[in-house]
Amino acid sequence: MTASVNGAVSRNWIAAYTDDASGLTYRDVPPLLTPRVSTNQRVSYAPAHGVTLALEGRYTGQSFLDNTGNSRFVLPAAYVTDAQIGWRDPADRLAITLFVN
Repeated sequence: MTASVNGAVSRNWIAAYTDDASGLTYRDVPPLLTPRVSTNQRVSYAPAHGVTLALEGRYTGQSFLDNTGNSRFVLPAAYVTDAQIGWRDPADRLAITLFVN
């Protein structure tokens, strides 16, 4: 059995952003689609030679959908889990993997 985890934490800000359509300037706002936290996790198990079972998870924190910092335009945080089963032939020439989200 193997397990792995990785992640990123960041704090990003735009010093000044001018909206072309309205001409308004926004200061010290978070950039669009830039979450503060994102992580990946994986646990895998090989019950037999050539067979692998795994669970994978991904977390992405909330992010803004525009560069104004408007709380009405927020993509909520999300966690997604995937299951995986894989098979590899003994000669290591063919592999078949099924992912389920």
